[in-house]
Amino acid sequence: MAKLFKPKMPKIGVEGHWSSMKFSENILQDALIRHVLGLTYLQMADIGEVFEITEKFKSGTEWIDAWSQMAITLEKRADESNSNATKESAYLRASTYWRVSLMYFNSTDDERLAEYSQNSLDCYHKYLEVSDIDATYVELPYENTFMPAHFYKSPVAGDKAPLMILTPGRDTFAEDTAWIYRQALKRGIHCLVYDGPGQGFALRMNGITFRHDIENVITPIIDYCLENYDCIDEDNIILFGISFGGFLVPRAAIYDERVSMCIVDPGNINWGGAFAERLAVIEKMPKRIRPAQLDFMLEDYIYWTA
Repeated sequence: MAKLFKPKMPKIGVEGHWSSMKFSENILQDALIRHVLGLTYLQMADIGEVFEITEKFKSGTEWIDAWSQMAITLEKRADESNSNATKESAYLRASTYWRVSLMYFNSTDDERLAEYSQNSLDCYHKYLEVSDIDATYVELPYENTFMPAHFYKSPVAGDKAPLMILTPGRDTFAEDTAWIYRQALKRGIHCLVYDGPGQGFALRMNGITFRHDIENVITPIIDYCLENYDCIDEDNIILFGISFGGFLVPRAAIYDERVSMCIVDPGNINWGGAFAERLAVIEKMPKRIRPAQLDFMLEDYIYWTA
């Protein structure tokens, strides 16, 4: 009787896995580069461009300059092109790189903070103008200012369809959740994606810092959507929270009975414990031997949560 061939299965582990690759000795920069590479399948970034940018700041170019220089190149290419396809692609990637230039940057008094945020938003709107996405820019009223947002209407929805409200994480912007809202739109779900307190453009352009009582943010958002969009099925209001947003949104669901579903993807089930561990490490290390990235992380949290 012939013996069955049994292939030798490779061992799965950290060693030899792509996650062992390092793009920077700085753990925060390394994580951000991985984040941008994760956007390439959405055409929001290009692998070659990301590698070129990485080599620039590894060679001494400041993080914010390395990313913004590529954004300027792509925006100019889009402006000068007569092709809608080129405009769509270049504006979208430029928008991404403008945002990423600010992700490892906490100089709150630097004029580039608001300027590059506006550049990113402008490029994103130019991208939407030539794309087939049905999106409306919204400035959600918030105290004496506003939170930037976009309402995306599903092309396959009926007269009344569910609404998904997406709350992004601490470090990213609303536009970085495209991997979720694009799929929701294909499935007949309208989406409202916003930068809330402490997040994205709301923080960098309007100085809105984090707050724990997220129900006072999301309940007014639900009110706004139901008042302004008659295509929403009010019995199907969905909250989706990613990363730190996944930590926030369950509280909003408790306080608002109109929420029919709450999806949480925090990536960390104990945010308080995670912060405490990092602070304990920083506290025990003398400043002269403490890695600069630890100081940056601590200062970053202080700046954006004050």
